[in-house]
Amino acid sequence: MRLFKTNNVKNHWSVLLVFFSFSAAAQWGCTDPFAANFDPTAQSNDGSCLYDSTTITLSELALLPTQLAENSGLFIHNDTLWTHNDSGGQPILYAIDTLGQILRQVVVANASNIDWEAVTTASSFGYIGDIGNNSGTRQNLRIYRFSLTDLLADTVYVDTISYTYSNQTSFVANALTNFDAEAFFVVNDTVHLFSKNWGNQFTNHYVFPAQVGHQTAQIIDSFFVDGLVTDVAFHPFTKRIVLLGYKEIAPSFYSSFVWVLSDYNASFFSGNKRKIAIGNMLQVGQTEGITFLNHEELMVTAEQIQAGFLSIPPRLFRLNLSSIFQETADIPQNSIKINVFPNPTSHMIRVDNLLKSTSYQLIDATGKLLAQGELSAEHAVIFLDKQFVGSCFLQLANGGIFKIVVE
Repeated sequence: MRLFKTNNVKNHWSVLLVFFSFSAAAQWGCTDPFAANFDPTAQSNDGSCLYDSTTITLSELALLPTQLAENSGLFIHNDTLWTHNDSGGQPILYAIDTLGQILRQVVVANASNIDWEAVTTASSFGYIGDIGNNSGTRQNLRIYRFSLTDLLADTVYVDTISYTYSNQTSFVANALTNFDAEAFFVVNDTVHLFSKNWGNQFTNHYVFPAQVGHQTAQIIDSFFVDGLVTDVAFHPFTKRIVLLGYKEIAPSFYSSFVWVLSDYNASFFSGNKRKIAIGNMLQVGQTEGITFLNHEELMVTAEQIQAGFLSIPPRLFRLNLSSIFQETADIPQNSIKINVFPNPTSHMIRVDNLLKSTSYQLIDATGKLLAQGELSAEHAVIFLDKQFVGSCFLQLANGGIFKIVVE
């Protein structure tokens, strides 16, 4: 068994807690307490978690001007939203506010817009994805890279990252191609691209270096999303991924969804995968762009739908996922990320970036309270003694809940 000992700064007491020893061999299963098939004995997440059907209503913020009728990608930089139009649009980035008004236009001087479908940022760069490939015939797929500081000017100049798919051998027009794409992000100098598979309703995850020149996109995984992926958002602190898309549920009638990916390992699809319905085309239009506003809210844009007498204008929405993120929130309201490390651990837990003293609770996988007390910003350490292997949860009053793996 293992003793958990901590400094109680407020009362100057040491809290000791006796744990029953778990098996040293890791047991795989669903580790999410909010899943329908949560396994309290599981120590490692095997991606098997199942969730009840969930619907979250988008909050409409504004109608977008007709100038953005074909809006597609979306990103936030310096508290400003930026978007662009897709196939055949001008090579322009548009800054907009939450009232839907266009604030500025920045021309991308040395680029063409064959089919811009996504835009993202990483470090000091912005990336525009000219990656649309509706019929699978394009051999000039590319991502444009620009410096974010250039957005202060009215014109930006870009470098080009061209690419081909490693597993595409035919470029004959095909309405059911699986080599279309509208979603990507960049992290650690790597492009992560998610395909829009018209043929089988999967999305393929491709990777290639985010380096200027020609690259080969290597497929590393795939997942049945039961629809068409139109954008993706990645949160750099929580590592959560949100895939946006829609599915035809009746002839020419679509319903939108997001897939939330979390607690994954090397493969993004190896962890928790939760699908959330966000409305049909009459309610939300055709959803095309998504980006994180904070760790639990996202901004979503929809392009115009014009089909006969049916006309649905382009719009801007907010998506609040706090109801499903509350159990794993790890960023306090002041946006300073609290770190709990090392994790996994064997002898102690350190809580970093506390701005002031906070109370805590230590809870086992069954929900049983193991210990509680107070940690200070100056000395926020819990010492672990003796032998124990298993999972527990550290809940901080001002910083969320952290899963701790003790090896």
